[in-house]
Amino acid sequence: MVRSHQKPTILALRSPTNKAHLGSSAVRAGWSFEDKPRFTIPPVMAKYRDRKLGKTFAFAGSDVYADTTARGHMRAAFEAGSGVVCNWDVMEYVLDYLFLKLGIDGQDGAIDMPIVMTETLANLPYSRKSMSEILFECYGAPSVAYGVDA
Repeated sequence: MVRSHQKPTILALRSPTNKAHLGSSAVRAGWSFEDKPRFTIPPVMAKYRDRKLGKTFAFAGSDVYADTTARGHMRAAFEAGSGVVCNWDVMEYVLDYLFLKLGIDGQDGAIDMPIVMTETLANLPYSRKSMSEILFECYGAPSVAYGVDA
């Protein structure tokens, strides 16, 4: 239960390795006071330019599968068969999408609440450093705590 004087914490970004499929299958995000994650999306994005319409289209998560052209331009955030982020541009786009879905669009895209993230066992220090850099510099998160997803 959250007391009225406590800020809610974003319990975000579990990137579990699905043992049945041997790959990172989902990114989950929600609030600390909820029992289950509010959103579960695949960690993918697609971006392409339609020359006929003269528009650029960008999709993230499950929306990628809704457009046939986007499926051809799909890129994953995680290395196949592991929970290690290998494409940071895709990860940043997935974070943008999740924070927008959670209703966090503060001034200049800043997040004014702490974030709790889980990561794969034996995650590389570079990966954690890069994620922290994105969360602090791009989103202005006040604090980030990491836990092992086991």
